[in-house]
Amino acid sequence: DGALTFPCESDVRVYVDEDVSHSALREKPLWCATRGLCFTEVWIHQYLRRSACRVNDLAEADFIYLPVYAACYGMDNPELEHATALELMYGRALSSLAPGGGAAAKSPQLLLVLTCEKWKMKGWEEALRHRSVVAAVEARPLQTHEGSPPPPPQQHASAG
Repeated sequence: DGALTFPCESDVRVYVDEDVSHSALREKPLWCATRGLCFTEVWIHQYLRRSACRVNDLAEADFIYLPVYAACYGMDNPELEHATALELMYGRALSSLAPGGGAAAKSPQLLLVLTCEKWKMKGWEEALRHRSVVAAVEARPLQTHEGSPPPPPQQHASAG
């Protein structure tokens, strides 16, 4: 089909959740890509969309990537359209991770990408903290959105 595919150098499988209910969180990627660190959010989204690591079946996934251009759209203080989309995304993510909600014995973890010194995604901590892996420019941001110190970093075993 002529589509570009990026190689996958590991056996990780990523489901890219691009449900229309939260499409407002990733609109206008070219515009967002011109806004400093916002480029990273767009680049990672576009990379994972075309990665050989991507799976189209949630039951096969190790991670669910939630594409959110949080720095681009100021998700720490979102406009109503974005706040509504965030709530829908959180609900959808939590339902896909619910125990017994799928055929697989293990549930995939969420993959969140945050590109600022303050993790700008209102409400993510309460809804998703214990079920997420965070990829961030600032591993220990000055503070989280809710104003509390960030959680201690989790240690993950290397896959190889």
